[in-house]
Amino acid sequence: MNGGKYLRISEENKSSMLENWLRPLSNELLTYRDQLPEESFGKKVRIWGKEGTDIPANSLVLLGIQEPASELIRKELYILSPPPEGITLIDLGNARKEEPGFLIPLLQELFESKVCTLLVSTHPRYLQAQFQAQQNLQRPVSLAVIDERIEDSGSSSRNDYLSELLKKPHPNLFHFSLLGLQSHLTAPFVLRALEKRYFEVLRLGALRTDLTQAEPYLRDADLIGFQLSAMRQMEAPGVSQPTPSGLFSEEACQIARYAGMSDKLRAFGIYGFRPDLDRRRQTAQLCAHLVWYFADGFGNRTQDFPISTDGLLEYIVDFKAMDLHLTFWKSAKSGRWWLQVPEPPPQEMKRHWLIPCSYSDYSQASNGELPSRLVNALKRFR
Repeated sequence: MNGGKYLRISEENKSSMLENWLRPLSNELLTYRDQLPEESFGKKVRIWGKEGTDIPANSLVLLGIQEPASELIRKELYILSPPPEGITLIDLGNARKEEPGFLIPLLQELFESKVCTLLVSTHPRYLQAQFQAQQNLQRPVSLAVIDERIEDSGSSSRNDYLSELLKKPHPNLFHFSLLGLQSHLTAPFVLRALEKRYFEVLRLGALRTDLTQAEPYLRDADLIGFQLSAMRQMEAPGVSQPTPSGLFSEEACQIARYAGMSDKLRAFGIYGFRPDLDRRRQTAQLCAHLVWYFADGFGNRTQDFPISTDGLLEYIVDFKAMDLHLTFWKSAKSGRWWLQVPEPPPQEMKRHWLIPCSYSDYSQASNGELPSRLVNALKRFR
């Protein structure tokens, strides 16, 4: 595979081709699942290959990369209570190879099938594979990452997973949001570089003060990566570069639920689990809880992502500071808010023309003060 061209699979041979990418779950894990109560998460998940090979549109699929780590997470996940009724949740097993390039055709095929992919891996470099697969089908892409730091692109640490996307303007990266940043771990010049591109940073302190602030950031993303080192070490010991400060598990689970609720989101990744550093399966349990809450959010999607404004309530604000008439929209289904870009964007930007926001943002604009996040969002369209 080269030149940006990837294998396309017809419906007739899709299942047989997927077998080339997927390794079935181990017999040990399947035996473990068989012994679980009927009202458990594991019994409500369909095992691909063992219980059918069809993958309906709007399904949620789980894919592991490194088999030992992924199956430890599954053992903790399968014993939890069932996911919401009415969703199709399919466990694809694990990737046959760990090279990120090997995954791109598989991920692209899943995106084409209009399913939401939840990927679990020990390393965040697979975020680039998810991004590349998505950009092959849908451009431009909005990306959100939960991480405690971001480093210079010349760094050789595990944070280099973002360097190819951020070190220079990427033609297919429309927007980037970083949530949970700890200022003492990131050089100021790195943050200034993000600000120049109108990218967004929600620092840990602000995030923990009002967790609901995270929801519009996550609702705006096509792809989200959750780096487990954003957690406190006491919450997630099984990670590289642990720190004493970070998110609590309850906050992380709420973030995962917000992510799952986003109708726009096509892929979610949980990265950085190190079984060799884990204590009493604590980090494996946290990963399982993140998957559970993402599935819970997915099961509560309201399908009100506004491709059009039909069914939305319109609110006009005369914003004199920028000499603009701003149009806000509110969903009658969920109560969520969007700000409309004043000038119609090009067709390829149509998916981004309504900017997720909150009632507080609308209220501030009504009082003559547009939050900096929305100012920057409008500048991205210039």
